[in-house]
Amino acid sequence: MWRRETANNARGLEVGLLSLTESYRPREIRFLDLWELPGWRAKVYGIAHHSRVMPDGAMAGHVRAMALDRLSSLEINQHYGLAVIIIHMARETDIVSITWWTWENVLEQALFIGPPGEPARLKDVTGQGLLACVWELQIHHFESLAWLRTVLSNPQGPDLDAYLSQRFRAVV
Repeated sequence: MWRRETANNARGLEVGLLSLTESYRPREIRFLDLWELPGWRAKVYGIAHHSRVMPDGAMAGHVRAMALDRLSSLEINQHYGLAVIIIHMARETDIVSITWWTWENVLEQALFIGPPGEPARLKDVTGQGLLACVWELQIHHFESLAWLRTVLSNPQGPDLDAYLSQRFRAVV
């Protein structure tokens, strides 16, 4: 991971220094699938650290069941039945972010973290204050712009199918 060290700046004040354990290397971000779940449609994305591969069928199947469990527990009048799921095969952990649109322009999130390659051990860490890493934020940025274009500012009115047709793919 990383460590924080301190040093004194030119004015003698203590400042934090960040020491990285790995040089930055771009990661592939790929749209994987559009899941049709009871009452929901979910865009599914994968991200893979250079030492890992994109999510396999076992991971996707487990995440699909988790997503259905979480999303089906939400009040029907508090969402639009549209979600974005990110499966991030990170360096030292697997991360699953399940977000859904609510209140016209807000994303809510459930976040899960577990040991690499062990989808059954993904643990809900939603209440711990974590949000997203820089790669996951790329997807959230794209999705927010897609929502703005196709739903909020669309002159013909909200077009949820147009939103679902917008898909992100990049190496970041």
